[in-house]
Amino acid sequence: MKIYPPEKRTFGSIIEDKAEMHGERTFLLYKDEKYSFKDLHAQSNRIANALIKQGVKKGDKVVTLLSNCPEYLFIWWGIAKTGAVHVPINNAYRGETLVDVVNRSDAELAVVEVGTSLNRFRKVQDELINIKEVAISHRLMSSKPKKEEINLRFPSCTLSDLLNASPNTPDVEVNFYDPVCIAYTSGTTGPPKGAVLPHEWCIHQAEQKAIHMRSTPEDVMYNCFPMHNLTGQIETSFTAFYADSKLVLAERFDPQGFWDDIRNYQVTETVSMGGLLGLLEKQPPREDDNKTTLRKIYAIPHPPDERSFEKRFGVKLIEIYGQTEVGVVTFRNWDKPKIRSAGIADCGCEVKIFDDNDLECPPNKPGEIVVRPQKPHIIFSEYYKMPEKIASKMRNCWWHTGDLGKMDEEGNLYFIRRKEESVRVRGNFVSTTEIEKIVNMHPAILECAAGGVPDAEGQEEDLIVWVVLKPGSTLTPEELAVHCEKDVPYYMVPSYIRFMSELPKTPTMRIIKSELRRKGVTPNTWDRRKAGYRLSRE
Repeated sequence: MKIYPPEKRTFGSIIEDKAEMHGERTFLLYKDEKYSFKDLHAQSNRIANALIKQGVKKGDKVVTLLSNCPEYLFIWWGIAKTGAVHVPINNAYRGETLVDVVNRSDAELAVVEVGTSLNRFRKVQDELINIKEVAISHRLMSSKPKKEEINLRFPSCTLSDLLNASPNTPDVEVNFYDPVCIAYTSGTTGPPKGAVLPHEWCIHQAEQKAIHMRSTPEDVMYNCFPMHNLTGQIETSFTAFYADSKLVLAERFDPQGFWDDIRNYQVTETVSMGGLLGLLEKQPPREDDNKTTLRKIYAIPHPPDERSFEKRFGVKLIEIYGQTEVGVVTFRNWDKPKIRSAGIADCGCEVKIFDDNDLECPPNKPGEIVVRPQKPHIIFSEYYKMPEKIASKMRNCWWHTGDLGKMDEEGNLYFIRRKEESVRVRGNFVSTTEIEKIVNMHPAILECAAGGVPDAEGQEEDLIVWVVLKPGSTLTPEELAVHCEKDVPYYMVPSYIRFMSELPKTPTMRIIKSELRRKGVTPNTWDRRKAGYRLSRE
């Protein structure tokens, strides 16, 4: 794998170099379509040149509302080649959330996909204060959208119009330290924050992931995560490009169709975030579970019994630790893995464990995970238009992640939980992670989330658990309370249990607890006290 010097560490330079190296060799597979390294370079050049002709300048913001398809890469890389800043927006955003992130980005151009995204965009168009023009994205394999389908108050053009521009490399000076993306954080605990990322952040992440996962031109990487998320963009798609591998792009994650795709495309490597591995693990066993080409999965978190998972599916799990602001900062050692650890910091950042006074904790003592870069421009530069959000987290020259962890004598990091993921119940701090682990052990449970809601006095909190059952399973709230009571202190038994058909999630399969907490105790939530359930104090 080629390592690039600083002056070449931009999307445009690397895409052009890979196209010259590999030409017509296939890079992207989408359903029955194939695209070469050369195709991606030429099509993204066309987008870049068209945007420049429309007035997009270096540093301008361009928001996109797009689903997974080859055209996403043309647009994303085309924006990067202009020196503009790509603002990928979660397809699920709508209403006030959509208005907030678009307005806060200062973008004057939006690229919106025809269909659901365009419908949502149209509904809030009168509240968008900066947008001046909209480019309508569509599958090039289908017909160009008609004027009546667009129906916007803004001037508009279509993706097919943009692709009439020159395929030559645009003449724009872009540097490795220039911003290339505003990535909105997941918003699991509050409103999304826009982390401004330079080209070097993206290149460094792709490079380190390829090195630690030992990715080669023989690898076939599978991406089922949304391309508006960094997991789909950088950790899979651009890493595959950087490592000279092939990329298989799926429309979305489908637990039933996942293994069919792995077999059909002969996939060797994939990424898992959030609850993806747990959902795969809970699928009914098949005799051929371990008879695939898949050999390695880069993942956070790992299933509780990861050795059993590896044996069942014939794969190697590599756990990591990171977050949007600093990227991935630890990788578990490939040759000598420490089970349940997220590995050692050996990819450009120092990682330590601090106490509440910013003093380093001794080995195996829990504290907050803090990060400091050893190279320039490999962490985010700011939260766009939210300076107050960074002040409390960048202290004494260290980025404070808000995560609790510990480190052993060898420097292996062990993630414990988010600092916020605890509930104060009757004077006791309850780890929501721990109660979720207990609930998930019940054979009828597919997945769950735990959190706190204000108690009757308004001084502390009561514990609530949101639960999704496995298809065909039955379980009563009383039975689940009995299950919990066997293994936890009385104060950790949920006061409220709500059964749901599904839990709200981010694109990386993380459960959005802020949305669940906002709804609080609903009429269909089981109330332990009202039900007359008596806790044992023995």
